[in-house]
Amino acid sequence: MNYSVVIYIISVIIAAFFIMAFSKEANYGFIATLKEATGLHSHNFCWFFLVTKGIMRHNVNEKVQILGEGALVFVRPEDAHYYVWDEV
Repeated sequence: MNYSVVIYIISVIIAAFFIMAFSKEANYGFIATLKEATGLHSHNFCWFFLVTKGIMRHNVNEKVQILGEGALVFVRPEDAHYYVWDEV
């Protein structure tokens, strides 16, 4: 990964933090286990999530992503996605 990509990713994270911290419309949550996750769905807003522990399977727009600890994912409003609760 080159430095310009890293700087862009960091900039997006910082911007998202400030939007969430200072906007009355910002929302955040914490899913402790994928057993709490929902089925196929989409949002009418941008969505970030961070994998803090373990490995998970995330299906987005009919493509599978295997994500591990430290993965930061950006989901667009038009993306249909869901999480799979199983051992990867």
